[in-house]
Amino acid sequence: MRRTLLAAVTICLAILALAGLAFYLYGRPSVLRVAVVTGSVDQDLMRDASRILAKERAAIRFAVVPVNDASAVTKAMDAGAVDLGIVSSDQPLPETAKTVVVMRKNALFLMAASDAGITTIADLKGKTIGLVEESMSGTGYAHMLESILARQDLAVNAVTMTPVSVTNAAAMLREKSLAAVFVAGVPGDGPVADSVHAVASAGAGEPVFIPIGHTVILAQNSIGYEQMTISAGTFSGAIARPAQDLETIAVTVRLFASTTLRDTLIGALARAMFSVKPKLAGAYPVALRIQAPSTSKDATLPVHPGAAAYLDGEEESFFDRFSELFYLGAMVLSVIGSAVAAMASHLSSGSKREYRAYVTRLLEILRLARLTNDPAMLRLLQLEADNIFADFMAAASAQKHDEQRVSTLGLIIGQVHQALADSRSGTAGAAQRIQKSDSPELRSAS
Repeated sequence: MRRTLLAAVTICLAILALAGLAFYLYGRPSVLRVAVVTGSVDQDLMRDASRILAKERAAIRFAVVPVNDASAVTKAMDAGAVDLGIVSSDQPLPETAKTVVVMRKNALFLMAASDAGITTIADLKGKTIGLVEESMSGTGYAHMLESILARQDLAVNAVTMTPVSVTNAAAMLREKSLAAVFVAGVPGDGPVADSVHAVASAGAGEPVFIPIGHTVILAQNSIGYEQMTISAGTFSGAIARPAQDLETIAVTVRLFASTTLRDTLIGALARAMFSVKPKLAGAYPVALRIQAPSTSKDATLPVHPGAAAYLDGEEESFFDRFSELFYLGAMVLSVIGSAVAAMASHLSSGSKREYRAYVTRLLEILRLARLTNDPAMLRLLQLEADNIFADFMAAASAQKHDEQRVSTLGLIIGQVHQALADSRSGTAGAAQRIQKSDSPELRSAS
């Protein structure tokens, strides 16, 4: 019985240990590999985000994987070499990933100095346009400028495009080696703000924001573009820059996650990104631009289901996620418990039948011992009683019988031995009387 209970306790402890191991593994932080362009702000931002999350013992960590350019990010994601990637929406996008969060929106600006005499895109024919690379993603936007020119019926070869830095753009505008500057980035910050100031310093007045034109059509005809309104006064200056609201197009820089990752993990990732947003803003003001993507079913760039569940407040709770496991676990425990109980009952009933058989036979031996004086029969009864006692004690030492049974059977054995001893004593006395009656003295006396 004790052995059966020990086996049952061992099984239950093993199940609890496995459950504890499962919860430990579930609670371990998940390290996600994220591909970013080398030297971009995203590289430093994600590293600091991982540091903050580790300090807060969050469930998410990042392993930053620097790559050469945006196309390398996409290739790494499609090859399964990384779990996450930050890619601008105007670049080739990964086929095996969906959006988690929008890191920022980069608006497009085409500007000329106030004294350049350029107010429209048509005025740029035969001129040179300086392309300011967006340092935060390490990509240029020549292909976007080409789309804008084409919409205005201006051939690509009708203008000259040359890469420039913000620092030398002002000098080139003053020297008239540049007619305009084309830049993309976060409105009001970074290279865009620096470019606005550079263009303003190159002319005698405020910079001229050349209208992009056809912004609605451009946004509709490209999966990576969207229309954006730049509010008057977005850029600091003596007067409002721009002087009035400006319609342009923008691209979104997005954090993509592989569709093979489980939804709950991506929900935790989205939560982590918004939790570190204010903590990163001190060192990286661009972090304040992190925002939720559209979770609409007709969104141009679909959102990962895990992120959508978090953003729409439809995340499953802990018990929702594991309700089926709890149910199955309860069923397994119930089956194991029933099996253990059945085993214990079977072993208990077997030992009980064995005990009853021993008692019944010993009582029969007790009755026979009182009824016979045959020495041979008494020896056989003694031998059988000894065998029963030996078998019973062997079973008792294996804990098949409790102390009460041992005590009861020991009492019966004692009665059997007494009966056998009494019968032997009676047989011996009779034999002595017979021997005395056959002696010569008694025969002569008779």
